[in-house]
Amino acid sequence: METHNTLKKRKVICFDGWTEGCIHFERHVEAFRNAGFEMILVHYGSWGHDKGRPKEESIGKLLVRDISYYSNSLLKILNDERPDIVLFLSTRNFINMAFNRYAKFLGVPTCLIYHGLISVQDTTLGDSNPYKFSKLRYLTLIRERMGKNLTVLIPKYLYSMAYTKASLSVWVEALSLIRERVTGRWTQNHYADSSTDFGCIWAQIDTEHMADLYRIPKSRIFIIGNPDLLKFNVKSSDVLSCYTNISLGYRQVVYIETAFNDTGVVYSDDLEFIHAMVVLKEELATYSFDFKLKLHPANNSKKELLDGLMKNDVEVVSDNDFIKQLKMSAGAIVEPSSAVIVPCILGLPIYFNNIGSMRSIPFGDMLHSYPNSTTLNTMSDLALICTNIENASYADYNEWINLYIGSVSAEDISTKLLNAIRHFC
Repeated sequence: METHNTLKKRKVICFDGWTEGCIHFERHVEAFRNAGFEMILVHYGSWGHDKGRPKEESIGKLLVRDISYYSNSLLKILNDERPDIVLFLSTRNFINMAFNRYAKFLGVPTCLIYHGLISVQDTTLGDSNPYKFSKLRYLTLIRERMGKNLTVLIPKYLYSMAYTKASLSVWVEALSLIRERVTGRWTQNHYADSSTDFGCIWAQIDTEHMADLYRIPKSRIFIIGNPDLLKFNVKSSDVLSCYTNISLGYRQVVYIETAFNDTGVVYSDDLEFIHAMVVLKEELATYSFDFKLKLHPANNSKKELLDGLMKNDVEVVSDNDFIKQLKMSAGAIVEPSSAVIVPCILGLPIYFNNIGSMRSIPFGDMLHSYPNSTTLNTMSDLALICTNIENASYADYNEWINLYIGSVSAEDISTKLLNAIRHFC
C-alpha cells in the first residue's frame, strides 16, 4: 500500500455522508482549479442517507462520486485517488472517523471545516442536554438507524481500527462512542479519531470550541470567513442599514428556524412544525404583523413540508430574497441558526423564541450580547415587538459586529482555505 510520500497529483478529496453538503465544497472548485488543485466529493449516500444517487455525477462544478464507485471500500478511495488532502464537514460519526483514521495512517493530511457558526448555540453546556426530544421521533430514529449502525457503520469503523492497529485507549473510546450512538445519549467527549491535522472556522469566536472538542491546536485553526454572507449576498453597504427600522413602523416579522423537526427536537415531525408556524403566523396577525419564514436548507428541500406551508398561506423567504424581506421588517424572531447573523449585521432587533416547546432551547452568549435582543417567553410577549423604540447606539452595534463577525466581505473565502491547505501539502 502506497503512502502520502508517493503522491504526485495535487488532489483534494472532500468526504461526506451525502450530497446535501455539496454547496460547502462546490463554491471552492473554480478557485482551487485555478490554483492547481482537483476537487472531488466522495460520499457514502448509498449506505443510507442519499440512496439512488448515480455512482458518478456533476453537481454544479463539482465532480461527485458515491462510495459504490470505489467498490464500497474506504481504503480504495485513498489508494485510487492518492489525495494530497482530505476535507471533512464533520468527524464525529463512525464512517468519517474511519476515513480520517485511514488517511492519517497513509500520511494524508486532514482538515475539519465548520459549516456553520457554532457559537450561536450555547457551547458551555458540556454533556448536559437541554433539548426536548420527541420520544416517538427518537424511537423511530433509533429503529431506522440501528440496523445500519450494527451491520455497516460500526463494523467498518472497528475494521479501520484493527487494520491500522489502534491503541487500547482508542478501542476504549470506540466502545464509549458505540454506547452513545446506540442509546442516543450524545456527549461532548473528545475522540482521537475525530481530530484532524488542522481546522477551518467561519469566525474567531468558534476557536475555543474547535480546540476543546477536537483537540486541534489553536495555531492550526484558520479563520476563512462566513460563506453565508456570499449565499445571502450581504454587501458592506448593508451593514447597519436597518438601524432605524425599529422606529419606522414596519409591520412584518421574519422567522429564522434551524430544522429542529429534522431530528425530533422541539417538534416531533414536520406536521407539528408546520402547525407551530401557522399558530405563530396567526398570533402575529392579531398584532397586525405579517409573517415570513426563512427555512433551514434541510427543510427547504422537503416538498411535502413546503406544500403544507403553502396550503396554510405561510410565505417562505428564498435565499435571494432574504435581505430584501429583512429590510422591510420590524425584526426577526429566531432560533439558534447561523443565519441569525444576517439581521444582526443589518442592525435589526432579534427576538429569541422561548415560547412553548421552544422554551428549553438555549442561545449562545454571542447572540445574548447582541445590542438589541429580547426573549419572547409567551405568545403575549409578541406585543413587545416594536413597543420599545429605544435603540442601542450605533457604536454598540459596530463593536458587536467587529467582535463576532469581523469583515463582512467573504469574497476571499476560497483563497483563505487554499492558504490554510498550503501549510500542509
